[in-house]
Amino acid sequence: MKFLATLLLLLLIAAGAAWYFITTPFGPTHETFVEIAPHTPTADMAAQLQKAGIIRNSFAFEALRLYEKGTLKAGEYRFDHPVPMTEVYRRIVKGDIYTIGITIPEGYNIFDIAQAIQDAGLGQRDDFLAAERKHTELIAEWADPAHPPASL
Repeated sequence: MKFLATLLLLLLIAAGAAWYFITTPFGPTHETFVEIAPHTPTADMAAQLQKAGIIRNSFAFEALRLYEKGTLKAGEYRFDHPVPMTEVYRRIVKGDIYTIGITIPEGYNIFDIAQAIQDAGLGQRDDFLAAERKHTELIAEWADPAHPPASL
């Protein structure tokens, strides 16, 4: 009987700790980005979130995953204030990734687009143009067979 009482007490303590880890807000006080690669296992994702200071405990995140279910989505996530682990989990299931919008006006050529990318702070103009020349396979299906793109 004493063994069962001790076991019950330990289970209650474990459940209380899990409840605390999952529901108490935790996280950064400044803007923090976490990039989750496609096909990242839950354990690695939890470790990455813990290392970035987004969650308190990776094991609690994995336990939440077992309870909540849902497909965790890859992407770059932005966290800027403390939130409960349940909110972090829901954002990753929802795929609430960080995006930056940029409008390319009709009539812009590749050089105008490269300048707009640089002006938006998304990269350097010359890097964009180099990538544009290198990765012509991305537009190969629209290429004119009579005028193939020049290769480097």
